[in-house]
Amino acid sequence: MSARFFWSSVVVVICLITLAHIGLWRSDRVPFGAKVTFTTLNVLGWTAVFLPAWAVNRWAQIKRDNQDASDDKVTRS
Repeated sequence: MSARFFWSSVVVVICLITLAHIGLWRSDRVPFGAKVTFTTLNVLGWTAVFLPAWAVNRWAQIKRDNQDASDDKVTRS
């Protein structure tokens, strides 16, 4: 999968989520409590998806940087 396709997909998903929230909050048929509940559940759901992905990415980056540093030490010896 190309990087351009990936980032285009991310932008489309973010736009759709934003439009859904605008529609939810502008609706007169949905009670205020339900709007808050749906928005809170959405935030928690996306946090549960992206926080672990971000943490694994950071861990892999640190591990890769440490591996590169140890490779440099072996090369210099």
